[in-house]
Amino acid sequence: MEPLAHQSIPFNPPPPSELPDELRNPKPRPLPDSVQQSVQGMRRRNTFFGCMIAGFLCMGFSQLGFVHTLALYILPLGYLLWFGLALCVFGALTFLAPREFRKACRYIEQGDAGFARVNALAKVPTGSYEGQVTTYGLLANVDIANPEKGAIVQRELKSRDFGRAKKDQVHSAFRVGDYVPAVWLPDQFEKTLQLYDFLEITPEHSLVYEQPPSTSLSQVVFGVLGIVGFFFVLFWNVYALGRFTPIDFDFLRQGLAPLAIGAALGLALSIAGYVSQRRATRKVAERNAEAITAGEAVEVEPRKTRVGWFLGLILIAGAMLLGAGTVLCWCFTANALFDRSVPKAELVSITDMIQVTHKLIFREYKMKYRRVNDQKDHELLTTPEHLDKFVLPFGNAQVRAGWLGWLWVDTIDPVFGKPQN
Repeated sequence: MEPLAHQSIPFNPPPPSELPDELRNPKPRPLPDSVQQSVQGMRRRNTFFGCMIAGFLCMGFSQLGFVHTLALYILPLGYLLWFGLALCVFGALTFLAPREFRKACRYIEQGDAGFARVNALAKVPTGSYEGQVTTYGLLANVDIANPEKGAIVQRELKSRDFGRAKKDQVHSAFRVGDYVPAVWLPDQFEKTLQLYDFLEITPEHSLVYEQPPSTSLSQVVFGVLGIVGFFFVLFWNVYALGRFTPIDFDFLRQGLAPLAIGAALGLALSIAGYVSQRRATRKVAERNAEAITAGEAVEVEPRKTRVGWFLGLILIAGAMLLGAGTVLCWCFTANALFDRSVPKAELVSITDMIQVTHKLIFREYKMKYRRVNDQKDHELLTTPEHLDKFVLPFGNAQVRAGWLGWLWVDTIDPVFGKPQN
């Protein structure tokens, strides 16, 4: 961040009498009642109530029968009771021993204060995940008198991080060229210097949070359905691949058309995303031009690097693969669910019954079987109850013709099952 040229402007801060009231009292200073209504105070309460509500919900759901069944496949559900207890403990500790809240209060109770002049102000990326920016923060370049050395020094001070979704709603109450209160702990100027507004410990001195544009009920509903639908598609792809994959399927010959259509859809979505990103970049440039004129924070975009372009290519390839796999898996689904053919029993040998755990989160139960005169094993996604029915390593596979003409196995019945109680 390049500060504006203020070297020719004398550093003439306001007198200490213009500091906020709570910073002018002799130390140790009492905390004003308004700290409970500050951003820090509200965040403390919201964290407490959020953890408590989530904790009690986890403990309540842990007692439901269908959750016990789902826990056979989604392993973390088996620990909902412990998750709930941990959330309640964390919420209580956050409320009783709020580290950030108490640290900010120390600046009022024990800290020294003065005025700093803002030379430059920017909104900068502070965190990223897989090449995508996730958090931003306000960065201020300021001049301030160092009480330990008696000289005017220049420092860069950063606010707390806020999510990318709030980037356009968070602003500072001050502008470039303003003198603003700054605080630091005694004998720790270099280490603890911070702008008072960045502490967000009083409602009067805090970042400004604009109300986001009003969202209609239909937008909220479609947004939630979109998120749920995305994860449902991912889940169903995995399920269809294990449950409905046709026998002896030739991916190059039979699956070429679905794969090509899915890859084209994935590429089209990638292009649409790129166009949307370019449009957003132009809007940022327009807002920055207005911000420079008004002395407000200029948004700094992450630089495009070779790694970034490489990750972009990976994302495009991933979108094409996901699209191809999704269309193919839904073709498998249609081939099975719309099939009205009469099943034909075929004797198969059961070669293995396995359970596969993915990253200690998801668990699959599979049956491996081999057809007569076949040299390779096939897999069928199933349930623990189904596997428990087999005594002998043989079964009758119910083979059906398929709606799209792809042979698939509906289920495998035990030749001699366990007696029912």
